[in-house]
Amino acid sequence: MKTSFKNALAATLITFAASTAGAQAVPNYAGIWEMNVAKSNFGQFPAPSKNIMTVEQTATSIKVSQVLSTPNGDITQHQEYGLDGKPTTGTGFGGATSTTIAKLDAAGLSSSTKVSTPQGELNQTSKWTLSADGKTLNVDQGMTSPMGVLAFHIVFDKKP
Repeated sequence: MKTSFKNALAATLITFAASTAGAQAVPNYAGIWEMNVAKSNFGQFPAPSKNIMTVEQTATSIKVSQVLSTPNGDITQHQEYGLDGKPTTGTGFGGATSTTIAKLDAAGLSSSTKVSTPQGELNQTSKWTLSADGKTLNVDQGMTSPMGVLAFHIVFDKKP
């Protein structure tokens, strides 16, 4: 009887270990991130001279405060992404209404945002991926608007 109990316990532990071995933790983006201009690509547009993001992350949301320096002055943006797949409504650039759906998994943060402006609707997709050492954040963004399609690749370095 003891042998069959030990065998059953061992089988249960092996099954549990096998089922959790493939599970990967979601990336942790919390911290201060500074854009690496040399590694970023803004296509036909000039890169901002400064782009610093402060990210707060919980199990249910990611909050981003971002400061960009452009030839037209500094821009400060605040965004919050719910991570439950439900739409999050916010205020985009220039006071426009935005709706974002975000998902966080082991592969990274993916979001889709719709912004309603007087000029028409703007759709933005974003994919965040973190380097294995957690020190580099790659953000790939795509935008579609009445003015056309844009794509950006922004690289951020984590500040100590």
